[in-house]
Amino acid sequence: MKRKASIATAAVFLAVLFGFSLLHLALPDREVSRSERRRLAQLPPLSSGFSDKLEEYMLDQFPLREQLRTVNSLVRLYGLGQADIHGIYLQGGGAFRMDGPLQEKQVRHAAAVFSAVQEAYFPSLPSHYVIVPDKNAKAETSRPRLDTETMRGIVREALPGMTEIDIWDLLSADDYYKTDPHWRQERLLPVAAAICEALGADAPGTFTEKALSPFYGAYYGQAALPMAPDTLTYLESADTKAAEVTGPELDGAQPVYRPELLDGTDGYDVFLSGAQAVLTVTSPNVHNGRHLVLFRDSFGSSLAPLLLGSFERITLVDLRYISAARLGDYADLSDATDVLYLCSTAVWNNGGTLRE
Repeated sequence: MKRKASIATAAVFLAVLFGFSLLHLALPDREVSRSERRRLAQLPPLSSGFSDKLEEYMLDQFPLREQLRTVNSLVRLYGLGQADIHGIYLQGGGAFRMDGPLQEKQVRHAAAVFSAVQEAYFPSLPSHYVIVPDKNAKAETSRPRLDTETMRGIVREALPGMTEIDIWDLLSADDYYKTDPHWRQERLLPVAAAICEALGADAPGTFTEKALSPFYGAYYGQAALPMAPDTLTYLESADTKAAEVTGPELDGAQPVYRPELLDGTDGYDVFLSGAQAVLTVTSPNVHNGRHLVLFRDSFGSSLAPLLLGSFERITLVDLRYISAARLGDYADLSDATDVLYLCSTAVWNNGGTLRE
């Protein structure tokens, strides 16, 4: 009896193994995992390191890989009673990431970097800063979250010569994507208006909504939990349609919005071509001589287009990708009229990522 059971077990194992092997051969290889927002390994050529590359390829192209990742997450969350998956939890149909503890040294370092940039490049210009609340700060939850009030106090103390533009009460959890940490552009007009008012610039104009779907955010792939994808909506105007985006990492001038990038490794790249060290956006419809230099993280990608009716030119700088000391090599800041430092609480709390 035991021998028959062993034979049956072996037969089932071999059948499953053979079945998955056939599926692997029959199914076409995928180039991109939209849920994980990364490119998948392809069949490597026979060369040095072939065995390691082949193993990576087999893992990435394993049949039903996405479904098995979801089963694993569901078992861990509901079967084993884990509170989260990689720090991500579900609430109200959306995904949130729990924050780490406040790191005062990191916050002060971020402030010191911005202060040094201001002194080096814009010593005679007034400057403002914005602390963008991360999504978890707006969640109604008892789970760990960052002490943002203490953080804001530290920044105020460290940057006495700069003025804060307070957008805290203009945002709620509904203003962020359900599967992604970023804010939704179609909900940002009050934020853009507050920034323009603080800078003494013209208020944002009128926009038309354009919807793209499905949008799989960062949390969708990281948690591998069953969630409905978001719709990515961008706001179009005469100014956004006329503007040109240039930068050292771009292949010539690009439009403000690039819908074709929705299906790439990061759908959020629709806004200003995604993560870039330096970008210059020129608005030919505006002739007021105002040049805004916006030091930003990825949250600035969807905000900046809403300011194109207020500034003739916007230069966007992400100090996570370029040293502050080398800015002059890639951007003309000599005619700047306005300076704004805008980063999420996650970047302020990890100030070491900013390059001096």
